Amino acid sequence: MDLQWEDGFQHLEEYVAAHGNALVPDRHESPDGYKLGRWVESQRASRDKLDDNRKRRLDAIKGWIWEIGDLQWQKDFEYLEEYI
Repeated sequence: MDLQWEDGFQHLEEYVAAHGNALVPDRHESPDGYKLGRWVESQRASRDKLDDNRKRRLDAIKGWIWEIGDLQWQKDFEYLEEYI
């Protein structure tokens, strides 16, 4: 298991717990100084190189999107979930 990747994933889970989504700003740093925004960008950029397990884990994170251009769709979907 890659400890650096796991560290980033843990920081992402903490961010989601605090903010309710995985829409991490590009330059966001966690309270401990971890450059989470860069890590998230890196995951999106290397999507085709990630193994299936990592992709599944990221997909399971609330609000995770691979293409930032899909952000509006994601927001509309969250509105729909709230409505339902």
